[in-house]
Amino acid sequence: MLRTQESMPVFVHYGGNCVNLDREGKCPKDELSKKIRAAHIVMPRHYFGTNCSEGDIAIIEVDGTFKDLSAYRGYACLPSNTTKLQTSLTSAGYGFDPTRPRAHEKQLERVWYKKERYCDPTVKHGKDAFCVLEKKQFACKGDSGSGVMQPANDFRDYVMGVLSVGLDCRDVHDALEENRIDREFRGSVITNVRKYLEFICYHTGVCEKHVNMKEWRKLRTLVVY
Repeated sequence: MLRTQESMPVFVHYGGNCVNLDREGKCPKDELSKKIRAAHIVMPRHYFGTNCSEGDIAIIEVDGTFKDLSAYRGYACLPSNTTKLQTSLTSAGYGFDPTRPRAHEKQLERVWYKKERYCDPTVKHGKDAFCVLEKKQFACKGDSGSGVMQPANDFRDYVMGVLSVGLDCRDVHDALEENRIDREFRGSVITNVRKYLEFICYHTGVCEKHVNMKEWRKLRTLVVY
């Protein structure tokens, strides 16, 4: 079902490392993230045509401008279509924590991944995605959509992917409670940003040097919000 701004408002959080989940949330004022309302969201149309197995990436247009960005860490970069995917990757999010299921606020948490050479046959994934292993830190419900990063240089990171599917962290928590603390978990799936550089360029104007607007094959898209 497509949503509208009236039926389900969507907000983008930025500029902090804590969000209040309800009125009882007690994020420190100097850590509280700002938020800005989404105006439109566009996705590749084949996300729906492949039963949500491919094209799990979106562009969000915000209703306004981001404020006071100079006070925060610098922006991330897009890779080129030939940038090599490294073994060690990371992301951050405000997703579900099975140790605090009734939390009123959530701190931004970082997750480290180890890229797998091939996806395990038991993991559902599309041709535009890659799979990762996780150990000790895990991507959970609510973390989907976060950028998956690797260093570009000493100052910037590349956004190499977008977290499409995370783990069932209740199951992970139960396994760790059995003292299997060093166990690795597979199941998270990452949409490969390098497959969508033209899509990003067309909708944002942020284009890598290799992108030739005269030669690309325009991706059919759908406004979902």
